[in-house]
Amino acid sequence: MPILALLLALPLVALSVLHLYWAAGGRWGSTAVVPTQPPRDGAPEAPVFTPGPLATVAVGLALAAAAWIVLGASAIVAWPFPRVLAQVGMWGIAAVFLLRAVGDFRNVGITRRIWDTTFARLDSTVYTPLCAVLGGLALAVAWLAPSGGL
Repeated sequence: MPILALLLALPLVALSVLHLYWAAGGRWGSTAVVPTQPPRDGAPEAPVFTPGPLATVAVGLALAAAAWIVLGASAIVAWPFPRVLAQVGMWGIAAVFLLRAVGDFRNVGITRRIWDTTFARLDSTVYTPLCAVLGGLALAVAWLAPSGGL
């Protein structure tokens, strides 16, 4: 189980660092990470929303917290809170990533309606599969963590 936890925690940490880098003004890897509407009347693809630095920091910190919960739930790092919080956190992490993979029936995930934008193509090939894998790993860690199974 420690290997599964590390396979989950490492990408969470990397994604956290990437979000904090973007919040600080970095541009690397920031193209097509926000859902867009298809071009209309010769205009380029338009973002559905524009996340600000505060929201980007919040996502980065949430990803870092998720990595810590994963490592705490699997007893790789010390967990100073009641174990039940790590267990509930693991099930929550699994739910968040699996729901993101399913999508919102509009802009993201396998249920999105828009398929012909740069973001949609990346969502199909990278973002949604990554969320499905992370969600599956989180389920496995939640199930295998000490006293984590149903």
